[in-house]
Amino acid sequence: GQTEAAQALLRAGASLDAVDVAADGCLHALARCDAEHAPRAAEALSCLLALERGAWQRASGAGAAPLAQRANRRGETPLVAFAAARMTACCELLLEADGRPDEEREADAFHALRGAASQGHLPTVRSLLAHGAHPARSIGGEGTAIHAAATGGHVDVLHVLLDWVRRDDSDRASRDDASLEVRPRRAGSLQDALRTTDAEWKSALLCAAASGSALACETLLAAGADIEQKNGTGDTALLVAVMHGNAHAAQARATRPAPRRGPSTP
Repeated sequence: GQTEAAQALLRAGASLDAVDVAADGCLHALARCDAEHAPRAAEALSCLLALERGAWQRASGAGAAPLAQRANRRGETPLVAFAAARMTACCELLLEADGRPDEEREADAFHALRGAASQGHLPTVRSLLAHGAHPARSIGGEGTAIHAAATGGHVDVLHVLLDWVRRDDSDRASRDDASLEVRPRRAGSLQDALRTTDAEWKSALLCAAASGSALACETLLAAGADIEQKNGTGDTALLVAVMHGNAHAAQARATRPAPRRGPSTP
């Protein structure tokens, strides 16, 4: 019924460009729909996008940026809002219709992937990965999607993200071997991702320690995270866990030996 009501309002002259005080537009509002109407959200989104395309054609493509690319005052695009709301089908509709340059599209997908990982919503995470979002990417000190999953203690999501990076490492290594060129040994992107820090100099392991997820800590250690890496104030993961009152996470690291590391790289 909501889709039909929206169509009636638009026929009567309502503007698709309308926003509220937070600069949330039609698509942001759709991401906030209640659980009763969420199953039909993708249908409503498809309808709104089609109506917008028709309006643009009538106006010869002139006007503001497409609805799907407009951020609210919090800097969230509709894709980020749908990812945070666990609306996988809506995310896929926007991703498939996105015609922006790679850099802009990938930045939007990065923020969406972080949001989905922080919510622990595996279907949306898998969909965003399939559409090119990179779990080891970090923008503006926000940390990676791996940080977000570690902070939330979402171990199933953490495994998927780490496995994706491992496969990417393997694929790149195969391409390097096939080229028959001699290249200096370098750390793989998985090790880079595990060492990456956010604006507070926290690695994913330090985030897991602060949140108190022993399983997330063990998962990251098994992947090769540095147990002695420090944050900006010189604290290791063990100290962070103790300071945050997370005894279980602290015990997970105190009783587990540091993972064996390979040869150092220049």
